[in-house]
Amino acid sequence: MMKILLLVGVVLLEGSFAKPCCMPDQWSAVTVDTVGEYNRDLDSASLLYGSRTYYHDNNASAIAYFEVSDNTTAHKHVSKHVIKNFKQMKMYTIVGKTCTTEDLQNKMPPACIPDDATSFGHHMYPGGVSVDTWFWKDSSSGASVRLGVSSDRCLPITESNLSSGPDYILRTSLYQNVTTGIRDPMAFFVPTFCT
Repeated sequence: MMKILLLVGVVLLEGSFAKPCCMPDQWSAVTVDTVGEYNRDLDSASLLYGSRTYYHDNNASAIAYFEVSDNTTAHKHVSKHVIKNFKQMKMYTIVGKTCTTEDLQNKMPPACIPDDATSFGHHMYPGGVSVDTWFWKDSSSGASVRLGVSSDRCLPITESNLSSGPDYILRTSLYQNVTTGIRDPMAFFVPTFCT
């Protein structure tokens, strides 16, 4: 009898663990971000608060966002539009009428939680939002990632990223108004003055 109860308990316990999931091919969100940075070599630190209107299009291999940020240490207010086109391996940063073009060094981040990610548990937010939290090391950047996703559709809810030194960066993000699809396709339009 004890073996049967133990077996039933193991089966129920295994069934209660979330499995890594994949986000929709296209989604949009607004993020509220806090970024702390410490450079050990320069012995300097800074703190930034910001928000992003974020677009993720796996079909087009592109990410775009409009970001407004305030660096409280450097007393800088920045408003920029960033487009990362992973088919062209180019990143465009537009500030006002100035455009900077850079080559991307890494592939587009995968839209799936890695199979070797560690489950940090399941919890509920007010309003009945069910969230699964995952942790893993990003092989391309070396950062530690902790991501909370909705249990039903694998949409991002919360995220924290910690990069390794000598430039340590901790970014925490709260995702709001997350929807499937691309709300503003023009976010991926590269202005003519960028080329």
